Amino acid sequence: MNTTYTGEVSTMSTGLLLSELQYTNVLIEGVTEPVTALEDNVAEVAMVNTGLVRHLHLPVLDKIIIRPVVGQMVEADLVPLKIKPYAAQPYTNIAPYVEVIFAACELATDVNLILCGSVVKQLNELRAYDILKCPVTRSEVVIDAVTTRSMSPQGQMFDDQSTVQHVDDKLSDDDEDDETFNVASDDTVSDVVFNTHDDGSVTVNNSARHVMH
Repeated sequence: MNTTYTGEVSTMSTGLLLSELQYTNVLIEGVTEPVTALEDNVAEVAMVNTGLVRHLHLPVLDKIIIRPVVGQMVEADLVPLKIKPYAAQPYTNIAPYVEVIFAACELATDVNLILCGSVVKQLNELRAYDILKCPVTRSEVVIDAVTTRSMSPQGQMFDDQSTVQHVDDKLSDDDEDDETFNVASDDTVSDVVFNTHDDGSVTVNNSARHVMH
């Protein structure tokens, strides 16, 4: 999904029509929020505001002199940034980040990023990887009924041929050294002790699993 948008067209009293400004939102690896970038197809190099990426401690590959249209020349560091397009909700971009060389300096603009024509083209090609997000839901463990032989301080003990009639998900032990124990619907459970807790959760007691017969 293309998130590029344009600025307003301004007309001066002389009738001079100014070009539309093209903007797009970009993701930068190491920067938490998407960054608004100005698309400047006539620029020779992409530029980034030093303050935006100072915390990344990027390696300086070289230094160049930037000659702006107005004002004095400035020295800029050439640094590598990994970027990709930002896709607005409910979309996400699954393309990998691409490394682009930026000139880092203090920008006298209202944006922190200026993209040259070649970088704009790269990002537009990556928009082919915009996909619709799939909602993720968390499943819960639900047990409708169990058949027990006896009760003990450790929990409920199942008969040799006891059957879990309905389990929507898996049962797992909370102990770090215990393994996950999966039970599917209509599975037969033999000599396994389950611990029940006040919050309604159920865990498997692995130590009892091997000693009770």
